[in-house]
Amino acid sequence: MISSRCVGLLSFVIALVAAARSEAVDPSTAMLGQKVLPKEDCEVSVNGVVVNFRSLSFPLVVQNVNGPWLWVGDDRKGWVSRNHVVTLDEAPAYYTRLINRNPRNAWAYNFRAVAWRHRGDFDRAIADYNEKLKLQPTSVTYTNRGVAWEAKEDYGKAIADHDQAIRLDPDNKIAYFNRGNSHGAKKDYTKAIADFNQAIRLDPNYSSPYKGLAWIYATCPDANFRDGTKAVRLAIRACELSGWTDADKVSTLAAAYAEAGEFEQAIKYQEKAIDLKLGDVVLMKTAQDRLEVYRDKKPYRDSGQE
Repeated sequence: MISSRCVGLLSFVIALVAAARSEAVDPSTAMLGQKVLPKEDCEVSVNGVVVNFRSLSFPLVVQNVNGPWLWVGDDRKGWVSRNHVVTLDEAPAYYTRLINRNPRNAWAYNFRAVAWRHRGDFDRAIADYNEKLKLQPTSVTYTNRGVAWEAKEDYGKAIADHDQAIRLDPDNKIAYFNRGNSHGAKKDYTKAIADFNQAIRLDPNYSSPYKGLAWIYATCPDANFRDGTKAVRLAIRACELSGWTDADKVSTLAAAYAEAGEFEQAIKYQEKAIDLKLGDVVLMKTAQDRLEVYRDKKPYRDSGQE
């Protein structure tokens, strides 16, 4: 016969297990907002049609989950199997295994570089992009390395890489957008605006250059470039094209409304941006600081590109 003491202990253990289960992360939502990269056999598809990788921006952000399937992307979205992608934390080890198996695997060098860059290890990212360029000197890789140089605030090398990317592919809209960011960071706003406009001419449905233009028109320290009405229009377009799920674009709309003097709207959209940024401590601090600026009925001023 089980003693009452044992029964009590057993009940206590069962209660602990139940509590642990209730606090466990729901696997159906744990991937939401995660950034993922492809495995070798990865395919992204919409209605059964495979999406060309060149039309996607990596890493892919998980927007929705349906069992083992992830709805991923930014301007262009599609479904991918969870088994066919790796998270940013998993990515370096996965691509390293592929490189150890085949030291000439340019594809693995490229995506390991993407992983390093988005994990903030820019020196390793540049080293991997260097290896990729030795094996395959493509326009996309030059502009990706340029983004890493920009993150290190070496804007001269960044612009040189974007220049080379454009020479190899004059239709590389991403190179124009990224070169615009670098020009903006150097406070060369005229060149930045020209590059963002060219990116839009190449693809009117590309959301990022609309955001880049809106940010300059909303926050530029040089009053000659500021235009709140134009900033709001462009930022709304950026948000529409990205499905209102990109925190930076929503935050840009908030800055645009502040420049236009519509501070209630600025507060509303900055709070929405904060909701989208939950979990990122650094971005949350920046976003909260900006919210306080709008509550004080002041526009935000930046020294370069966001």
